[in-house]
Amino acid sequence: MEKRPMRGELLSLKKRKTFLITSKGILEKKLDALVLELKNRVGDVLKAREDFSKRYELARSAMVLAVAYDGIPIIQIISESTPSEIDASLSIKNVMGVKIPSTRLEEEIHIVSPLPVSLRVNKTKEEYEALIKKGLELVNTEVGVKRILNEIDSTRRRFNALEKKIIPKIDEEIKKIILLFEEAERENFSKLKLFKG
Repeated sequence: MEKRPMRGELLSLKKRKTFLITSKGILEKKLDALVLELKNRVGDVLKAREDFSKRYELARSAMVLAVAYDGIPIIQIISESTPSEIDASLSIKNVMGVKIPSTRLEEEIHIVSPLPVSLRVNKTKEEYEALIKKGLELVNTEVGVKRILNEIDSTRRRFNALEKKIIPKIDEEIKKIILLFEEAERENFSKLKLFKG
């Protein structure tokens, strides 16, 4: 014999459906806010890439001139005397629930030469210091955009699951229970008629 559903189950399903519809609305708002944030940040990424490319070309041109005029041995001595570690700090920004790391230099980068060098070598050194800063800016903006894209993807999957699977399944269960109640009512009505008659 099949277990008949209770009214409590129907009420529970209706409450759950209401909760899920509210959740779907919240996810939709979050999705809209994330897309807006992404649109704002895409321009920053493009600008950071362009700035980095320009700075790279300047640094490369300065290096070519320094090597041409001063020679590779001087550049090698300076590069070997440069510290291999750079002090940077990491902070986390929270954008719509997305944790975005942001890195910044603790102190200015100064490449110190153990030898007296020409202005061309100094210019090369300054260009590479600036290139490191631009590279850090580029990493920060790109990581932020990638994290937001991942969160948009995740939120969209949850939204679609609610919209296309979970809520329709609950609707189906509610309809089944209502049909069973209506069928039970008809049975009771016909039993009462037979009993009276």
